[in-house]
Amino acid sequence: MNPGDHCVVRLFQPDRGYRAETQGLEFRADARRRLPSSARKWTDWISVAFSLERLFQKNCLPAPSSDGMPFDAWHYFTWAERVAAWHGYARIEYGIEVKNYEVYELLTPLSRVYIDLCFVDSQISLDSGEIMAAYIARGRCSKWILSEARCDAHWERAAADHGVAKLEDAY
Repeated sequence: MNPGDHCVVRLFQPDRGYRAETQGLEFRADARRRLPSSARKWTDWISVAFSLERLFQKNCLPAPSSDGMPFDAWHYFTWAERVAAWHGYARIEYGIEVKNYEVYELLTPLSRVYIDLCFVDSQISLDSGEIMAAYIARGRCSKWILSEARCDAHWERAAADHGVAKLEDAY
């Protein structure tokens, strides 16, 4: 993932009874981390909504890349949306802005621990304009990259929605 990329992670939890419901709530609690006062000097944030650092440490998972783990305090920004019902599933949506990491590679080991959850990662590269989606469950990942023509159609619509006459003017 290029610097400045933005992705949305959606967790889908089938309505299969107590175990799935409990694991979704456990994940939500596990993912939230209050920053220590020493880390707050780098950011105005008091807590991190989706702490990859905490999730990997709590579940004793090794760092998924040679770059190690992204640090919560200054390397990326996250936010959480409300839990919502969606076609028989519970949806927990997080937004993540991260530099120099492929988010789906970080989610794949987590999906082995939270086996009742499905992770859906959709990413937009602000540098290349690429749009990618990944479905991750039980340690397996399938990903799709939209064609350039399809990506251009999304960017053109976004430009029109924001009153930008030419896509080149957005830069």
